[in-house]
Amino acid sequence: MQGQFPYGGPLLSQASNTTPRPLSASKNASGQWQVGGCDLEQLAERFGTPLYVLDRSSLERACQDYLAGLSDYPGPKEVFFASKALPVVAIDRLLHEMDLGIEASSGGELFVAITAGVPGSRIQFNGNNKSLQELKEALDHGVGRFLVDGMGELTALSELSKSYSFKPSVTLRVNPGIDAHTHDFIRTGQVDSKFGFSDDQLEEAFGFLANKDCPLDYRGLQGHIGSQIFEVEPFRLLAAFLFDKLQAAAGFGLETEELNLGGGLGISYLCEDNPPPIQAFVRKIASFVVEEAKNRALPLPRLVLEPGRSIVGTAGFTLYRVGNEKKVPGIRRYLMVDGGMPDNPRPITYGAQYLADLVSPRERGLDTERVTIAGKCCESGDILIEDAGLEACKDDLLIVWATGAYCFAMSSNYNRLPRPAMVLLENGRAELIRRRETYDDLVRAEVGI
Repeated sequence: MQGQFPYGGPLLSQASNTTPRPLSASKNASGQWQVGGCDLEQLAERFGTPLYVLDRSSLERACQDYLAGLSDYPGPKEVFFASKALPVVAIDRLLHEMDLGIEASSGGELFVAITAGVPGSRIQFNGNNKSLQELKEALDHGVGRFLVDGMGELTALSELSKSYSFKPSVTLRVNPGIDAHTHDFIRTGQVDSKFGFSDDQLEEAFGFLANKDCPLDYRGLQGHIGSQIFEVEPFRLLAAFLFDKLQAAAGFGLETEELNLGGGLGISYLCEDNPPPIQAFVRKIASFVVEEAKNRALPLPRLVLEPGRSIVGTAGFTLYRVGNEKKVPGIRRYLMVDGGMPDNPRPITYGAQYLADLVSPRERGLDTERVTIAGKCCESGDILIEDAGLEACKDDLLIVWATGAYCFAMSSNYNRLPRPAMVLLENGRAELIRRRETYDDLVRAEVGI
């Protein structure tokens, strides 16, 4: 898709975040959906269902778009993948190979990045309540940047760092008081938030870091305003806010080398969703930083971004097999699939909506107006899609698109269901990157059995 977008210059083709389906998704001559050159019926036969599937070409394109969007920024720049969206070893490794750093928000996510071979210098450690053990693990691995969320963490990290031969680099997460228009549960920048330093705490932190005996290396400031955001204007406000705090830090003799504007760019879950394309969105954010620096006669900081959902969201989808059917005359038809809220808790958590297709659609003369895709859990709220509009019946293979972000990451073993396998598709090949869990896995941590 060529054209001029309101967020930046011309784009060469459709961005991966602006369509619910992966970029390589297409129908073959028989009308069957295929992705990455792979037959989805064969995938289901080989790996079983439910099945998490990722399209490598979409992942790579998203990374390229972020890097290309920053290419014209005249200062230093860096992109970190917010791995909370999909904390999988193979994905961290692939995105690191694509020149992205990895952001971890827990000791577990840090361990995944380390296991993937990501060097400490390319990891930043986030989180609002890091334990002493997690801080020590990060220090042991030589993590390149700590995103510090409060005075308690700042003092704890300072004390721990005295036992190491290097000065840990810290970036302070600040609460910008900016209300992005998104779901309450994924809005993070408003005044009443558990995240970040408030104004009075920030002055205390600046004073602490300015002390000549402080064993920490102050690097910069970070602000994050939320997730699944379609508007660019809040980032203009965020850039101005961070420059205000940059100048406040200078009053304590601190040089702010970098500004981290977080992530949050949305994706298309439905065809009618209209998020700004990645490249254009990033160019606009970069222009805000350039504009603020110019207006204040300040040098350009290192610009850091932390995308998560917009890297992996539309690259992923889930395959389900339809099982039982229930008709409620005059109301709806329920189709039960072999997964549900354990592998995708977003509908029951956020009311998230998804697009679905049959792998092999065919006309059967069935009612499609009130078809609900339900999961198999003993929970009335285990509904994946309320009105799917599909002519589906027992044994059909169903695709739910755009499940790459926060589905596996938030998955559970509710009703003791093993988590699905995960495969990565490229050029007609399917690589298993996470095996299906077994019943043995479900009791592996239990004792006395």
